[in-house]
Amino acid sequence: MASAKATAALALCAVVTRVLLAFFGWHDVLSSRVELTSPVDSIRRLKEGTALVALRMSPYHGSVVHAPPLVLFLLAPVLDYAEGMNNASVKAIVTIAPFLLADLFAAAALFSLAKRFDASLVVERKDLDTKETLVQTSNPALVQKTNPALCVSLYLANPMTIASCVAGSSAGLGTACVVTACAAAAGGDPVIAGACCAGAAYLTGAPGVLLLYPIASLAAGNGIAKTTLEVSAGGSAVGGRESSGTPNKRFLATLVSFAVTCSILVPLSTAAFSEVGTTTTQWLTGTYIFTFRVADLTPNLGIYWYMFAELFPHFRGFFRCAFHGFAAFLCAPLFVRHAKRKPLLCVTVTMAVTTILGPYPTLGQVGGYLCLVPLGAVTSSQNSQNFLVAGVFVAVALLSPILWHLWIHARVANANFFFAVTLGHFAAQSLLVVGWLRSAAAKCGGGFIGEDGEGESKKKR
Repeated sequence: MASAKATAALALCAVVTRVLLAFFGWHDVLSSRVELTSPVDSIRRLKEGTALVALRMSPYHGSVVHAPPLVLFLLAPVLDYAEGMNNASVKAIVTIAPFLLADLFAAAALFSLAKRFDASLVVERKDLDTKETLVQTSNPALVQKTNPALCVSLYLANPMTIASCVAGSSAGLGTACVVTACAAAAGGDPVIAGACCAGAAYLTGAPGVLLLYPIASLAAGNGIAKTTLEVSAGGSAVGGRESSGTPNKRFLATLVSFAVTCSILVPLSTAAFSEVGTTTTQWLTGTYIFTFRVADLTPNLGIYWYMFAELFPHFRGFFRCAFHGFAAFLCAPLFVRHAKRKPLLCVTVTMAVTTILGPYPTLGQVGGYLCLVPLGAVTSSQNSQNFLVAGVFVAVALLSPILWHLWIHARVANANFFFAVTLGHFAAQSLLVVGWLRSAAAKCGGGFIGEDGEGESKKKR
């Protein structure tokens, strides 16, 4: 009971912290930080978009707004209402209210997903060439339990998600869609899972599309059994209701729901601002094609801005395709190896890889995929590595604004100083993902060379 009260208090403090930071004027400060906002999710660009709509001009005419039309359409009334307030503190609180609600919605979905993990005491037992998935075990030490309240409190209290919410970044909206899709898939509702996955794809583009396969696999293998979230080798969960063709039906239902939702979102997006002359081609060019072209080279925590600023123009087309395709290239073998057995691992790693290799990454996106780590979907036994990654995250948060000031304002440094911080951020996340995959491979009996895994099992034989 004490632990539950402590985690509830921590979650409440995290929510109050968001409100207090906005009340004391930190919204304006954080909304201008390149670590927290980007051209595709900046609240300032959304405000400019609402001003253009008020002037009866298309917000996607030019290079001002790069968020999807429905995001601007739904947030415009809130932003207009906030602009009419005289009190700056209350104005900031009203401005971040939608993003605070998105964080709370993501926390509720995360709690539901964590509860299912907590109820699924699954142990894999290896016996030479056979594997059994046990729902219950007599040895509690072998079972890694999940505390749902702790998962929620860690997500809400994550400094990255707090700063992202106060800055008004829409990264929390994408996180809410992904976590809700996972919770629905784990609960056996492929229709909602596919619809939420389509929402994530609508908000983030290609990263959301890559998440479709692991989420559909989660719905196909885990939806039929609410007592376990780890799928047996045959593709059906042990201990649940079994029916012929059910996994395939759930998988297809997720895909169909995704396609239908996307087909609904596209005409709705066109109709949202059709009165001011916005066409389908116009908003598609201003959102997804803009991201693919990497037209805005404003420095951020990614590597695209520096690479494309240094490249000759005739090389940009090749490297643009190579960079965007590299994430899908890395995720393909991951899906082949782990999608059926560990779909949530695939979701977490896919979110991490698309963030690392994305053109406009923010700390809010990093906090988005880190929220799935306490669920036990990914594990890493190397505590020294985790400590190193945490240290780099802290160093990036401290050094990036300092080096930005020295470069842009004081003009005593150059782009290489700030790019060194982004490289450290890139390397830390890469090390974290490699550690997750290394642990997953070792658990599945196919560890890397020199590690416990298939080699060790062969020795035992």
